[in-house]
Amino acid sequence: MRWFRTCLLSAAVGSAGVAAANAQSGVTLSRPQPLNGPGDSNVPAFVLTKPAPPVVRAQMADRCVPCSAPSEEPNVKRAFQTLPDAARPAAPDQPAKADPPDKKLFVIPQPGSTYGQRNAWTGAPDKGSAGACESDRRDMFGGMTPAYRLYASAEYLSWWTKGYHIPLLVTTAPATDPEATRGAIGAGGTMPLFGDSNVTNGQRSGGRFTIGGYLNPCGTCAIEADYFFLARRAENFTVSSNQFPVLARPFFLVNTGTPSRELTATPGTQPGDLASLTGSITVNNHSNFQGADLIGRRTCFTDCKRELGVLAGFRYLDLRDGLEITENVVSNRAIPGTTVFDPGNNIFVSDSFRTHNQFYGGVLGIEGERRLGRWSLTGRIQVGLGDNHESVNILGSQVVTTPAGQRTVFNGGLLALPSNIGTTTQDRFAVVPQVGIKLGFNVTDNIKIFAGYDFLYWSNVLRPGDQIDLTLNGSQIPNAGLIPPSTAVRPIVPFRTTDFWAHGITAGLEVRY
Repeated sequence: MRWFRTCLLSAAVGSAGVAAANAQSGVTLSRPQPLNGPGDSNVPAFVLTKPAPPVVRAQMADRCVPCSAPSEEPNVKRAFQTLPDAARPAAPDQPAKADPPDKKLFVIPQPGSTYGQRNAWTGAPDKGSAGACESDRRDMFGGMTPAYRLYASAEYLSWWTKGYHIPLLVTTAPATDPEATRGAIGAGGTMPLFGDSNVTNGQRSGGRFTIGGYLNPCGTCAIEADYFFLARRAENFTVSSNQFPVLARPFFLVNTGTPSRELTATPGTQPGDLASLTGSITVNNHSNFQGADLIGRRTCFTDCKRELGVLAGFRYLDLRDGLEITENVVSNRAIPGTTVFDPGNNIFVSDSFRTHNQFYGGVLGIEGERRLGRWSLTGRIQVGLGDNHESVNILGSQVVTTPAGQRTVFNGGLLALPSNIGTTTQDRFAVVPQVGIKLGFNVTDNIKIFAGYDFLYWSNVLRPGDQIDLTLNGSQIPNAGLIPPSTAVRPIVPFRTTDFWAHGITAGLEVRY
């Protein structure tokens, strides 16, 4: 009996000590928790446990983080329903399984977070949600980073452009050919020197600058503006009587219905020659191209490896071309019946043809991206439809300066005469498709470098070489001498249109914030 009382007292004292210790450590008695399966005789049937720790969720390292949810509890339930078997918490009658090594644990952000709404266990978009944030919401190692809202990029362009065609503008011929047809197309020994070719084509450097921002936290809607330009392309041709004693500018004379020419240089050494001229001809060609876009982008489908969106917005393109032909002539001998060619007189002839194309139109397109770790491949196809406002500006003049310095100005050069001088405009419907592809690499979370290729096409544009009319009414040409009269309104402004394209490689840097 004394032994029984002693044991009972010891048990009471021990229980009191255990209770005090548990009170300090926060451990409480709870429902029996088997550590292994039932029937394991090596494990006690009952253990003392602490309160359950906060719920954590498994997340693939290459998945986006979840967005805010209206409440925590629905996400908890949904997460347990979609949890892969390898990461599902152990049921009371099953042994616990370790998390697979390719999983990452994190606590789901509280409501109000700026992350894309996704299933916490699988990384797939929740049904009914707007979709996931794009992969740039992660750092390059798969961790969580805040969503950026602004981005800007600068690119170097190395593009090739389509030039324009010019007719035959300068010829030469033997000094022994008859003066009346010397240098005319198809006459005697006439040879072409410049023209009947394409100019201003070839490589041109330039730049493109883009700035954009997301309109919603998960980055499914964005607006961006960009501006690009190509450096001025210029080509010059100059020839003088030191190189070729005979220089001529050919045309077709409607008054006689025959090919003709204007002599810039001729030695005048043959019997019957009236003129003796020395001089030079210069032809300048130049082209400028630039444009700007204001685009809205809406993501239609995304997961953290792929993305597809639609584009809509406004596009402006500007193409300016110019062609100038000048003659600098010195008369060495007087010609009977006119004072223009008195000895020592300088005759400067100028023809200028300039075209300006301005496209205003809407843009529709699609853009897709494929991501793999730090690498990304982006493709964009867009089509612009709208109005091409076209203008042609033609100027021509002759300036005669005597040795005493007296200047006389005449309206009209040779190919630019009163019937086509001035500015003429028209509007045409134009189509501007563009295709581009870029390969990018994320150097850091906020910096990406990329390189790519672009092709742009523009229909129904005016180029200056196509606006030259080589059929002339000679009675309009200043100082042309005796020419049969004609009522023909030539030259005219042909308004012949063609197409334009530009394509080439790009390389640049994008910064996200």
